[in-house]
Amino acid sequence: MRRSGLFSWLITTLALSAMALGLLSLPADFSRPIRLAGRDLSRPGQTVTRAGIELCQAGWSMVRNWQARRVQLDRLQEQLAIQANRERDYQARMSELTRRLERAEAQVAAKYSGTPTQPLVVPKLVAARVLSSETVALMAGRKGPGSRLLSTGTSQGVGENLLVLDQGRPTLDIGTDHGIAIHQPVFAGEVVLGRTANCGSYSCSLQAVTDAKFQSPAQLLRKTESGWQAGAEGVIEGTGSERCRLTGIGSSQSVAVGDEVYTPAADPLLAGQPAGSESENTVMPPPMFYGHIVQAKFNPGATYWEIEVEPAAMNVRPTFVWVLKPEVNAVRMLGN
Repeated sequence: MRRSGLFSWLITTLALSAMALGLLSLPADFSRPIRLAGRDLSRPGQTVTRAGIELCQAGWSMVRNWQARRVQLDRLQEQLAIQANRERDYQARMSELTRRLERAEAQVAAKYSGTPTQPLVVPKLVAARVLSSETVALMAGRKGPGSRLLSTGTSQGVGENLLVLDQGRPTLDIGTDHGIAIHQPVFAGEVVLGRTANCGSYSCSLQAVTDAKFQSPAQLLRKTESGWQAGAEGVIEGTGSERCRLTGIGSSQSVAVGDEVYTPAADPLLAGQPAGSESENTVMPPPMFYGHIVQAKFNPGATYWEIEVEPAAMNVRPTFVWVLKPEVNAVRMLGN
């Protein structure tokens, strides 16, 4: 059987070869129709063969792409596993450090147990009236010792400033007779109006938060679902117009229009209730309100935000204000 099959294949091959040689030896005019007919007969087979080759090439390309993607996926999984192990190690170290800190604090508290020390400086609120422009004009027009103005000096025969009538600024009816000095905060309720500027014996002038020379520490507060969240600290400055600017807020901080600006929550002078204020019902909850952000711009490459603040003091026209005066804690002094 094997010999007969091999013999048949050999005979067929020889016959086809002889036919091909015969066609090649024939004249072109005679062999051209035969070759064209043979090519037409073989065209379906060639099309099927070409399609099969292209299909095989596409399949091989898909297999190679799948293998490359598989290798990449395996690498990403390995990196993810490494990061997960590092995260677990970090959490474990942090937990251990927290436990050590808690043990250390407990040991210190047990060794040095006692009452907290009294603060050295405590805030006191002093009530003051805002003098009307008519009253200031009448006082400036009076003759005598009680009408001496801040702008006068020894050349005019004035030895002491009894009254301060600072042109262009509101005037308060308290001065050094109540222990008031310059740069002491002035509030209307929970709103920061500014600070004391020039002080005389019985009056002082108010430098508003919008004054071009006003500068004071400030802090952002943002309202979230869990309550108020403290933000970055900076400096609020007056511009001489109806708005202020907040400076010193770095580009890495989160700032948005509508965020509110307050006095720093960590200010030790505002961290407790005022002692010895003239009204027993007066409570000054920290922090105090400056205003809210109306414009926040960040230029590419800049280090700090450009922030404009609309001060709440622009909508307040008080007749009474509170001046914050720091005092030495009498309890602390008596205890020593």
